Amino acid sequence: MTPFRIGFGYDVHQLSETHEFWLGGIRVPHSKGAVGHSDADVLIHVICDALLGAANMRNIGYHFSDKDPKYKGIDSWRRLRSWKPRQHRLSSSSQAQSTHPRHEGLPSSGDGSR
Repeated sequence: MTPFRIGFGYDVHQLSETHEFWLGGIRVPHSKGAVGHSDADVLIHVICDALLGAANMRNIGYHFSDKDPKYKGIDSWRRLRSWKPRQHRLSSSSQAQSTHPRHEGLPSSGDGSR
């Protein structure tokens, strides 16, 4: 049996109308974007945190501190360059129901937001 490791990543960012919205290395056209020290790509941050956890290497904040100016505005994909995960599963949630035009017409959560 091939040994495997499991890591868990979790990340949260506030949304703002003054920031771009990046998800999985893709700029998503949206009225709000995530606020953060780097590009605030929550999906890439979760992958990084899970990989670091599986490797028993602490968390993303330890390796890419928001106190270090060299990481200000960094492209989060750079954090994944040397990692080659065989498999990962992700889930995400956001403040707004939909971030993509194809979701227009889906039922709303009932609170008036979309």
